[in-house]
Amino acid sequence: MSALRPTDPALALAQRLADHRRDSATLELLDHLDTLSGTRAPERLRLRARLAARQRDSASLLSLGQELADLEGPHSNQGLLYQVSALNLTGDTASARARLSDHLTRHPTAAVALRLAELELSQGDSNAAREALRRLPVTMSIDQRVRALTLEAASFRRDGAHAKALNALRTAVNLKPNDVNLRLNFVKTLERAGRLEEALREIVFCRDKSPRDQDLEHIESIEKRIQKKQSQRVHSACKKSLGID
Repeated sequence: MSALRPTDPALALAQRLADHRRDSATLELLDHLDTLSGTRAPERLRLRARLAARQRDSASLLSLGQELADLEGPHSNQGLLYQVSALNLTGDTASARARLSDHLTRHPTAAVALRLAELELSQGDSNAAREALRRLPVTMSIDQRVRALTLEAASFRRDGAHAKALNALRTAVNLKPNDVNLRLNFVKTLERAGRLEEALREIVFCRDKSPRDQDLEHIESIEKRIQKKQSQRVHSACKKSLGID
């Protein structure tokens, strides 16, 4: 029997079980499907890896990543990324970074460059993160481009270069103008840079476009915080103009 396709009802059921965190039932069904087909198909390996990552089972995740890479060949990004996640769980970030960099040299892809930049940034190395981003291929999706700009902004923000961070985020917002979370990131960076009036103007859009009440509460709390800072700034300026200490 041939391997089941991602659209097969049995695999769809396994994915639903995983979505509901019924991990034991998911694994039991995957074992049954593997036995029926006589193979361990890539889509089922990915689902197993998803469960292993959720359970923080680094040994299984590393093994599954290698198995997936063996099945899909040297160009397999997903197999590599699972292995990197496993190494990260064990704290072996040096090996994770080395694997990503080596793969990126041989098979440059946006997914791998972005993961390397994320890893470098998580280790506090903003220069290395930007170097990884410079290895991005020319062709990538809008989502990948936005993610790259967001990481670039985070690296500049870590260095205190708020103007550069804002430029990167402004470009990202222009690419995805209706992304509320992206705009909130922009608002917080404006706040850190002390550009409070601009932050308040931007947050109005976030408030109007927020799809959920809980998100709206979060946005309003940020707005109140910025308004308080703005009020304190105005009050301080008035005291200074009047010569009041």
